[in-house]
Amino acid sequence: MEYIRGILMYIIGVTGYSGAGKTEFANTLLEQNNRIYTCELDKFWLEIVYENKQEMIEKFGSEVFNPDGSYNGKYRLTCDIESIKDFFDNAAPEIVERFFRLVEQLSDQYDIFIAEYVHLPQTSLWKLCNKRVLITSAEEERYFRLKSREHLPCDPLQAKVRDELAEHAWESIKTTNYSHIYNNYDDGFYTQAKNFSEDVQKDIIKQPHIYVSQALKEYKIPRKISILNKIS
Repeated sequence: MEYIRGILMYIIGVTGYSGAGKTEFANTLLEQNNRIYTCELDKFWLEIVYENKQEMIEKFGSEVFNPDGSYNGKYRLTCDIESIKDFFDNAAPEIVERFFRLVEQLSDQYDIFIAEYVHLPQTSLWKLCNKRVLITSAEEERYFRLKSREHLPCDPLQAKVRDELAEHAWESIKTTNYSHIYNNYDDGFYTQAKNFSEDVQKDIIKQPHIYVSQALKEYKIPRKISILNKIS
């Protein structure tokens, strides 16, 4: 694998349960600075799912895909939760590499990259970020937001609200410096986001950025090795 010139970039990691307001937070930062690029890492996870389609079916069953071949997003909520968490863990190195490749491609257009992902703390990218943010909100509020957004049955939806993050993901969060922003779904949330944006601008002046090519060399994995083969 060839590595192009080193690129210095400022990277913000944003994590939190689904429905907590990660995207709202990222969009608020974007309003403050048009040189920010926000990336939902779920898109890379879905790429891996489709690339490993047959193995996914063999591992988790045909219901992981809809009859038209599209991914069944509701499947995550009805399968063995530990198995799917194992999949996230084993897909993580590839997700990180794809993110850094995107950074390389867009480095001439943007100065700051936001990596937004529920499972970000389960990846090496979490500790590499210049700043890390945990977005939380009341469980009841997240439940009703997801219910209106995803139209899921009550039981699997409640499981998603409670158990979406693996235990070791929380351990990873606790062992790093991060900002905790609680989303009350009011103006206070946006004020916190704007204050965070101002802190980032100050931080960029004094903190070294991530050296992307070095990170890629450290965390690359052979593309031909199946993610699913690593799951015991």
